[in-house]
Amino acid sequence: MREYDVLSEAFYADPYPTLAEMRRSDPCWFDPRLNAFVITRYADIRRVLYDHDDFSSERVAQFVNGAPPHLKDKVDAYVGELSRWLLFVDPPHHTVLRARLLDSLGPRFLDLVSQAAEQAVTEALDALEARPTADAVSDFAYPVPTRVLARVLGISDADIEQFKAWTTDVFTLIGAGVANEAAVETGYRGVMDLREYVLALLRRKRTSPAHDVLSALANPVSAEAEAVPDDDIVGLFMAMIVAGHETTTGLIGNALHAILGDPRVRQWILDNPDFPETAVDELLRYDGPVLSLMRRANREVVIAGQVVGPGAFIFSFLNAGNRDPRKFSDPDRLDLDRPQPAHVGLGTGIHQCVGAPMTRRVVRAAVPGFLRRFPDAALADGRAWQQNISIRGLATLPVTLHA
Repeated sequence: MREYDVLSEAFYADPYPTLAEMRRSDPCWFDPRLNAFVITRYADIRRVLYDHDDFSSERVAQFVNGAPPHLKDKVDAYVGELSRWLLFVDPPHHTVLRARLLDSLGPRFLDLVSQAAEQAVTEALDALEARPTADAVSDFAYPVPTRVLARVLGISDADIEQFKAWTTDVFTLIGAGVANEAAVETGYRGVMDLREYVLALLRRKRTSPAHDVLSALANPVSAEAEAVPDDDIVGLFMAMIVAGHETTTGLIGNALHAILGDPRVRQWILDNPDFPETAVDELLRYDGPVLSLMRRANREVVIAGQVVGPGAFIFSFLNAGNRDPRKFSDPDRLDLDRPQPAHVGLGTGIHQCVGAPMTRRVVRAAVPGFLRRFPDAALADGRAWQQNISIRGLATLPVTLHA
């Protein structure tokens, strides 16, 4: 069996050659550094994500794999907070939390998302109009979804910038692979600061509700809604802030990186004023923002001929499954005319991202909006990728804006 380095800078810059080799030769490979199995085939990934009887989402303890013993109190606090997040909870508790969130996030908010997205895109593009160059991440892919989330979730504009620091801090530990001292300290600081902010905001929304998601969470619409403790409401909201912001920012950045490097796709966007949802799904399939999701085996299972024992952790590399030639024809080609691709870019099954409709609306406004405002934009030197096993996204994406 070969050795692979899925924590290296080279891997994060371009994981696809390594993932293709793993998919061919070692589709279920044990990584001793992660102390977990890595799976890369579409069918296996879909099985692991769908089957919550054999595979548990309660896997937060693995995020602190290798943490120094003297930081146990901070590790326990971090694990305790994230263990309430919808992403890391199994049924039946997951069923209660998801129902409460869906009740609060209902279709009535999608029009608000669309309006907020159009406004945020226009503001970000206007700010770039006179500039010769920009960082497409910090100047566009980050501020657009941040402003939309702030409007929809009920966060003040004054607090927007703080969220970048908090979400980055929380994901530093989630995506470290091996939890060194710096990652533990950073993750703990981020999750504790975010918790205190949300608790205070929740109290304000109870006394002065508005037309936003946190007000709806704090004051359920349905009289039949099952009671949910405040700690769980805080966890729901924190997960929406962190996961919703990171995935949408990552997808916009990855999309612009791919499109600006492919004249054929750029022209397709300029020629198609209606940017359909299927195009967003193809962007999610081609280079989605969630690199991997983890599960824990509830019992002994066999994956791709490999015995996986009870309690073992499994990293499903979504971007590998989305390039699996067993599922997709010509998978390394970005094809915005591809019929509805059944990708796993935002997960699948009961844990599929509840914010996916919001992400799609923001991306449908942001990506074609950028290309139509700056049709001659081009990639410049200096791009850098996040070093994170959970998130596939650019840290910086320098571009020139005009010919």
